Amino acid sequence: MCDQGLYLMLEVALQVAGDGLATGYHLHYEFRVNGVHRNPLTVKLPAAKPIARGLKADFVNQIQPLIAQLDALSRTMVAKVP
Repeated sequence: MCDQGLYLMLEVALQVAGDGLATGYHLHYEFRVNGVHRNPLTVKLPAAKPIARGLKADFVNQIQPLIAQLDALSRTMVAKVP
């Protein structure tokens, strides 16, 4: 999977109701340091080594069914109540 595929998968997972009010399942993300809310875009994180190429290939194989499910969900049409 390319980086764009992973980005699109995450984009679908993060979508919420179009009116700004989440009326169903959605992702709630908080970042706290010592119990204090922090901006996740500005928090300094420790450096990490990338995973080995062999492990990445295994990961991509494992997530293919999940990506297929997300693709199916993105094609599902739901009626919106006015």
